[in-house]
Amino acid sequence: MYFNRAEGQLGTSGSVSFMFERKVLFKVDSTGLDKDNTELDLIDYGAEDLSWDDENNELIVQTAFTDFGKMQAGLEEKKYIVKESSKVFIPTTTQELTEEKEADVMALIEKMEDDDDIVAVYHNLA
Repeated sequence: MYFNRAEGQLGTSGSVSFMFERKVLFKVDSTGLDKDNTELDLIDYGAEDLSWDDENNELIVQTAFTDFGKMQAGLEEKKYIVKESSKVFIPTTTQELTEEKEADVMALIEKMEDDDDIVAVYHNLA
């Protein structure tokens, strides 16, 4: 759902979906993985972005939503240990706000996330 505070209107489902790209994130156990070889392997399966989280021993692989099955099969074939996979929405453009407005928006987001009926909240704040 979308709420335009300035206009006092509540948008319909999907009214701002054009501002986001649907992606899939895989969190892979990175213990003992060679960075160069792993990255080359995963690019062949559709990896668009790779980030290494050395603190948590994880490799985070981002791929297009349409490549979910291809990436999952590739990870299984190479015997990588997948800790988690999730669908996310990545903003195509971001918006910067003043500190005061950002604090207001973040407070609203926290209230929405505390609601048991809300599964996830996505935004385009920079």
